[in-house]
Formats: sequence, structure tokens, C-alpha cells
Amino acid sequence: MVKHTVMIFAFLIGFVIGVELFLWIFSSNISLKLPNRFIYIKSKSNNNLHKYDTSLADKLYDEVKILCLIITQPSNHQTKAIHVNNTWGYKCNKLIFLSTQNVTNFETFNIPYNESRAILWGKVRNGFEQAFLKYHNDYDWFLKGDDDSYFIMENLRQMLYQYNSNTSIIVGHKYVIQNIEEGYMAGAGYVLSRKALEKLSKVFKNSSICRTDNDGAEDAEMGKCLKYNALFLDGHDIYGEKQFFPVDVTEHMSNKEQDYSYWYTRNEWFNSTHGGLKCCSRNIACMHYITPTQMYRFNYLINNLHPFGLQNEFDLKLPKKLEFKELVDLADEKSSSPNYVIHKIEHNFDKDEVF
Repeated sequence: MVKHTVMIFAFLIGFVIGVELFLWIFSSNISLKLPNRFIYIKSKSNNNLHKYDTSLADKLYDEVKILCLIITQPSNHQTKAIHVNNTWGYKCNKLIFLSTQNVTNFETFNIPYNESRAILWGKVRNGFEQAFLKYHNDYDWFLKGDDDSYFIMENLRQMLYQYNSNTSIIVGHKYVIQNIEEGYMAGAGYVLSRKALEKLSKVFKNSSICRTDNDGAEDAEMGKCLKYNALFLDGHDIYGEKQFFPVDVTEHMSNKEQDYSYWYTRNEWFNSTHGGLKCCSRNIACMHYITPTQMYRFNYLINNLHPFGLQNEFDLKLPKKLEFKELVDLADEKSSSPNYVIHKIEHNFDKDEVF
């Protein structure tokens, strides 16, 4: 009897310690290092986590094909890159990492430079050049993200569904900068249409348009390259609420609207609501500065948590596809930023992208 009691007591102690260890891991901002056997090989949204119908999301997976290019570096392969795949990256139609060394078990575009933050523009340019050569005809959209970005792919596909990938388009969080009249997309994450990638592959070789060395801020340099060669669309929903966040979404929620002393507000193309729950779209597509631990939290909340009895027909409606003129009008909206300079708007359209 004593032996039986001791065994039960030992089991309970072990169980409590195990639960406490689990909670500690997922409540701490540490970088989880998972062995390779935990690398998920999945597709679409139906990943056996959902308890509800994913047929519409799966339909968009097939109709809005996205290749994801994720910037990383060797020191981040096991502390960040692997967790991108384990959380949101596997929902890309194809996931490719950009690094100076191969990312174990994942497709990698090797960038032939010495690893340095100073070569980010060269790394991104080289990644898009390889994507064009190998996959231009296979995908509709080409996403660039960081290894601390988090994309909600179902919401991103819903947004992109309304646009025509045969028109040169770049979508993201649109910033104002005085020497790039059309602005540029924040480096946390942006998406190029197939046509934009095609035009980009040509202007990359033109030193009067694009920087041909490796230096420079990659997001601003991308803005210069596509200045007259793409429509710059700020990522927000039909209510004007933000879907792309170049900062942690909680930082955006905590700051007041029209506080122009704050660099982020001052440089937004459109002054959006800050503070409280009204700041953000219910269909957020991109967030930045997300730790691996936060990625797993978001992944659980998005894929597993579903309040019983709550469903809205809004979730089952796709946005209407926009006409060419509507796309141009969206891109040409004047900025509300105090940094905005009024200018003559020019677009270099090819015949095959006007519909």
C-alpha cells in the first residue's frame, strides 16, 4: 500500500513539474529550438488544427498562389527561420529562405555575399532575381518578409484576390519619403505581383533607376526601382483599417492618432487610427518584430481558438475584383502625411497589364 501511494505521489509531482515547464516555455520570450523531426510539411489552411470549414481558404490557396521569400542569416536558422515555417510559412504555396548559407531542410536561395546588415538590398535584389528566373510563371504573387515577420496568409490572400497580378502592383505598409514621390513599402513585409516582378527584373539592370551595388535600405531602394513601374497600394481593408504593420501591432494600438512627433505616425502615407481595438482590421495580414514564442501563440489563437456560436457572413464573402482604373485611383490617392510632397504622377504601363 505504501509503495502504491509513493508511485501515485511521484506521478503527480512529475505531472505538475511537466505542466509548469510547458507554461514557462510558452510564457517566456525565449527562442525555441525544435529538432528537425518537428518541422511541419503541410499545405493549404486545412492542417488538422481547424475545427471548422476551411474550404474557402483552401480555394484561395489554389487561386492566389504566393511564393514567400524570407530574409534570414546563418545565426537565425535554428532560432528564427525554422519557426517561421512551423507557424505561418508552410501556408505559402512555396517558401524560400534568403541566406548566405543553406537553411537545413528548406529551399534556400544562396546569396553570394559576406553576411552583413549592410548588404540587405543586395540580398533582396538577388533573391527576387532568382525568383524571377526560376518561378516567374508559377506564382501570382511574390512576398518578401523578415524572419521576425508574421503573415496571416488567409487574410493576405483575401486582400490580393481583388487585385490583378498581371498588373504591376506592390502592396504593403506605405511610407512617405520626400525623394521617392510614390513612397515605398516598409521592409517588414510587402508583396509584388507577377507583373511587378517581371518589370523589376528589367530595371534591376538600369543603374539610373535602380541601385546596382549591395548597399542601401532595401525597402527604400525597392521604392526607387518601382517608382514609375508599379502601383503602390497601402494595405488596408474596405473600412480603411490597417492590415500591414511594420511594428508590433501592440505598439500601434498603444499610440494616439495624429501624434506627428512619433516617427511612425509622421511617415504613414495615410494617417490611420492608433490606440484601442479600432486601430486595426479584423483581417490583419502582416505584423513585424514577432518573437518565435509569439509566433506560436498567434498560431494557436488563429488556428485553434474559435469562440463557440460566433460566425459572421462577412467571413464567407470575397471582395470584388477591382477594375484597372480603380487600382490606379487607389494607388494615386494623396497622402495625409505632413512629409508628403505634391507631384506629377507618372506610370509606365505595358499594354498587357491594362485590362
